[in-house]
Amino acid sequence: MEEKTTQSNHGTQGLRYELSEDGNSYICTGMGDCREREIVIASEYLGKSVTGIGDGAFAYLDGLTAVIIPDSVVSIGAEAFSECGNLKTVSIPNSVRQIGIFAFDASPALRYREYGGVFYLGNATNPYLALVKAADKGIRSHFTHPQTKIIVGGAFMDCAHLASVTVPRNVEFIGSWAFFLCFGLQEAWFGNPCGWATSDD
Repeated sequence: MEEKTTQSNHGTQGLRYELSEDGNSYICTGMGDCREREIVIASEYLGKSVTGIGDGAFAYLDGLTAVIIPDSVVSIGAEAFSECGNLKTVSIPNSVRQIGIFAFDASPALRYREYGGVFYLGNATNPYLALVKAADKGIRSHFTHPQTKIIVGGAFMDCAHLASVTVPRNVEFIGSWAFFLCFGLQEAWFGNPCGWATSDD
């Protein structure tokens, strides 16, 4: 894949982009030459849309504090923002349809919206877009927020006491290992069992 680090017409200067495998769009793959603490990912790069954020693109960046993702992006890769010790805010647009496993893992400063014992990320119009993880591994039951579209991979991993789950019909994507090691799970109700996608992360 072609890799570029020059400036886009939009977004923060210096971020790195790679041409997608089909050659029709770009994927943001990291900081490149950028040294900013607050970044805006471009919606367009070299005349093509930026449609994704690559696996591990911004992992282990303690200097990163805020990220704005444009509405051209439809996917966020596995561990894309993991281990970012000072990352406080990530704005995820409604265009995003898939988020890889552990995309926000071990980033303790992130400011989530909490509902029903679960942490969510999203945007001003839908702060509950993506269910990221349980607030407490001891959670026993869960009803996903009605506005949620995405359950991030590994969201309830190792929640051994989780006994019942209700996922409403608006959910379109459930990431891999979302309920892995949930040994106590006895009931799971899905409002749209044939309409959501899963990942192979």
